[in-house]
Amino acid sequence: RIDYAISPLLHDGYGVQIETNGVCSLRDALAFTSVNSPGNANRFSIVCSPKTRVVHKELLPWITAYKYVINGIGGATDGFDGLPTTVLGDPCKVFRPNNIDEYVRKGMLFIQPEDTQNEALNKINLDKCIQLSARFGYRLGGQLHKTWGLA
Repeated sequence: RIDYAISPLLHDGYGVQIETNGVCSLRDALAFTSVNSPGNANRFSIVCSPKTRVVHKELLPWITAYKYVINGIGGATDGFDGLPTTVLGDPCKVFRPNNIDEYVRKGMLFIQPEDTQNEALNKINLDKCIQLSARFGYRLGGQLHKTWGLA
């Protein structure tokens, strides 16, 4: 259970950040944050990388950043906001926050290229992310452990 990992860290004054796809409520983790208010990134925050149409409503106040994985090969991004229209082969428009502009303004909406394990395809995905970042103001992120050859 996640609460066994989080509780000691919070009680010792550490901040905790969880990355999730947003499907589950993380109720156990949220129970240990009673000393904090939602959105207090100094103590507890959530980065959500949505893979479905919905994010669990209990998580919404705690989400401080969103991260979307971009596949530039299939062109599966929305022309209006540049975010994915499909994820992992599922043709659904993935969740977007109602206040997407606020996340962009705060620099807390990230996109990163999908890792295909193929250098040429990964370059296409990265190029698509660079284009989207320039057009929409999203922050470009990546998985450094893969860049550094640690995964």
